Amino acid sequence: MQQVKIVDYYSQHTFHEVVNSSLIEICASLFRKVTYVSGKSAQNNMKRLLSSKTELSTKIDYQTIPTCDADTSWGARIRDVWGFFTTIFQYLITPYRTLLFYNYTNKFSLPIILTLNVLLKKRIVFLFHGELEFLIRNVSYLKTSGWYKKSMQISFRNLFTLSPAYVLVLGNSIRTNLLKLYPRLGVHVLSIYHPYIIDNKLFTIKGTNNIPLKIGTVGVMNKLKGLDSLIELSSRLYDLIQQKKLEFYCIGKVNASDVYLVDRVQWVGHENGLSRAEFETHIKGLDYILYLYPTDSYKFTASGAIMDALKMHKPILSLHNDFFDQLIGNHPIGYMGNAVEDLEQIIRQIVQGELTTDFTEGFKTLSDKISIENNVSLLRKEFEKVNL
Repeated sequence: MQQVKIVDYYSQHTFHEVVNSSLIEICASLFRKVTYVSGKSAQNNMKRLLSSKTELSTKIDYQTIPTCDADTSWGARIRDVWGFFTTIFQYLITPYRTLLFYNYTNKFSLPIILTLNVLLKKRIVFLFHGELEFLIRNVSYLKTSGWYKKSMQISFRNLFTLSPAYVLVLGNSIRTNLLKLYPRLGVHVLSIYHPYIIDNKLFTIKGTNNIPLKIGTVGVMNKLKGLDSLIELSSRLYDLIQQKKLEFYCIGKVNASDVYLVDRVQWVGHENGLSRAEFETHIKGLDYILYLYPTDSYKFTASGAIMDALKMHKPILSLHNDFFDQLIGNHPIGYMGNAVEDLEQIIRQIVQGELTTDFTEGFKTLSDKISIENNVSLLRKEFEKVNL
C-alpha cells in the first residue's frame, strides 16, 4: 500500500510528542504519502518537530479536525466523546487503498468500527497504550475504565479476527501477554519497540559510587508506580541518609492523597509537576534513576519513563518487570532486583564502592533497538507478514 492516514483524535499541544512524531517518521519511511489528522495544537507541534526533516516533510499532509485542547480531566473526556464520532467518520471516508492507522484507539468506537469492517474490510491498525492494563484490573462499570475494558474484551474475543484489522503494541512482551489472554488474535497482533530519538554521539556510562549517592524516581509517582516501595526503601536505608552518604529524590508530580510523604525523600515539584526543562535539569543531578514499579506491572504497557534514563545517559536501579526485562535483555543499563530488599543491598554495595559496572554497551544496544531506523525495519516486516 502506498498511502497511510494517521488519525490522532486525542493529542493536544505536546502530549506524547516524541512517540507521535516518531510514528509519523516511521510511516513516512514506509509509505509514499502520509496524512496526519489531528487537532490544531497537536498538528502545529508536529510541524515544528518535523520541520528539519525536509525529505520526510514533503511526504506528509496535515488535516485539522475540531477537538478540545484543554489539558484537564474534563478536556480528556470531551476528546474521548468527540473522538467517538471523529474516528468513525474518518473510517467511513478513508479510501480502500489507504491504510488507516489510529495512533490512539477510541474504545467507544472500536467495536463499531470493527463490526463495520467485517463487511467493508478496510485495512486498519489500532495502536494501544496503557489502556490494555484495564484487561487485568478490577475496574467498575460505573467508570469509563470499566466500559473501556468491556469494549476491548468484545473486540479481542470476537471482532479483530474477522477482517484485516490489527493491534499494534510497543513491545514484544506486551504481544506475548496479550496473546496469553486472547490466543485467537494470533497474527492480528503486531509489535515494534517503543520509539524514541536518542543522541547517538559516543558516550560512556559507568555506575558511580559518588558520596552522597543521589538516586531518584522520575515522572508521575503514585501507588501504582511504587510510591509505597519508595518510602519503604528510604526507610531501610535511613542510616546511609543520616550519614549523608545517600540522598533520595522524587522528581515530578506525586499523586499521594492517602500517603504520608516522609522527609527522607526530597520531593521536587511534587504538587504541580515540572516543566520539561526543569525536569531534565533535576535528572542531570542524579547518579541513578530509580524505578519501583511492582513486578507484576507493565505486562501490557510500554514505559516511556525508562526512555528518560536513555536520553539523560543515567544508569537505572529497578525492580524486574516483563517490559523492562524484554526490552533490556542481556545488555544491562543498570542494576535490577526482584524486591525492595534486593535494591537495598545493591545500593549499599554501590555506596561501599563494590559495584562500578560499565553500562556503555547496554545503552548503545538499547538506543539502537528503539531507534527510528530499527522500528522502520521491524514494522516493515510486520506489515509484510500480514500483507499490509
